[in-house]
Amino acid sequence: MSFHPFETSFQAYSQQSIFNIGTGTTCEVQAGVDICVDTILVNGTFILNGTYCGLPTGMISTNTEIPMEFMLYNNYPNPFNPVTHIKFDLPMQTNTKLILYDMLGREVARLVDKNLPAGSYTVIYNASALSSGTYFYKIITDEYTNIKKMILVK
Repeated sequence: MSFHPFETSFQAYSQQSIFNIGTGTTCEVQAGVDICVDTILVNGTFILNGTYCGLPTGMISTNTEIPMEFMLYNNYPNPFNPVTHIKFDLPMQTNTKLILYDMLGREVARLVDKNLPAGSYTVIYNASALSSGTYFYKIITDEYTNIKKMILVK
């Protein structure tokens, strides 16, 4: 897991510790190690409530309430350069895949591929390695599938 979606310093408060992480700093955790964060502040501004714990790189659980239905939201910003946020809701625990495709239908990135508990999630995706263009992201669960379009402008 690594934190690097922010272009500013932030503090991560856990149950027992406060971590100060500077601008452009990446905080990496060895595979198999769990770190849980309950609140994240960017320059004193609250940006995360709930628990960020053992989720895939760049993914944040953004709400402690269980959603009523499956939902894949439009990414924001859109168009974007190079970072965008993709939000989705899961009303129950389910196998979840979030896959990015190019215009020809080729898989470009697998953003999520794991069994997730019910909740609201946001994937922060950095597309700096991709070319400008139109891409599609698709969520696939045991009960729900949806696809949306996003535009990368460099």
